[in-house]
Amino acid sequence: MNITNITFSETQKFKQWWIWFIILLLNGLTIVALYFQFILDKPFGNNPISNLGLIILVVFVLLFTLFFYP
Repeated sequence: MNITNITFSETQKFKQWWIWFIILLLNGLTIVALYFQFILDKPFGNNPISNLGLIILVVFVLLFTLFFYP
């Protein structure tokens, strides 16, 4: 049986501004940490993460943000 007539369709969007604020703040923090450790060559924080760990963290946070992008 091949049904091609769609009778109902629903699209949902992620619109809570306060959650977007938290996600973008997290992105900003990881990018600032990346800037401090790679460009300025200064450790970020009292107990800094390794450069490889920081790269993995930044990629994960950016992919997490893209997951919520409409």
